[in-house]
Amino acid sequence: AWVMYKKRKSRGRLEAINNISLITSREDNYTQKTEFLIISPKVEHVVLRLLNAKEEELAVLFDEEIIGGESKVAFEAGSYEAGIYYLSLTSTSANILRKIRVS
Repeated sequence: AWVMYKKRKSRGRLEAINNISLITSREDNYTQKTEFLIISPKVEHVVLRLLNAKEEELAVLFDEEIIGGESKVAFEAGSYEAGIYYLSLTSTSANILRKIRVS
């Protein structure tokens, strides 16, 4: 995974900018209800959107403040037609786009 770094002036150490994670299954192929896991070590406002193959927004799956920890997001794959979709996670420190398949 690509992680960007910024120089911390006060101590001269490197600090990761993208410190939020979106955990999905390895296959990224869904047929029934599942959960995604969002992990953030600090307080952040996070929005997780479901996009179609044309990257048009279909639903907002999560739009909350995470207070340094984990949040589970329920996803009902049976509510959508078979095909390619994208998960778009946006926060103050990260933008993640993940391709998934519903079958």
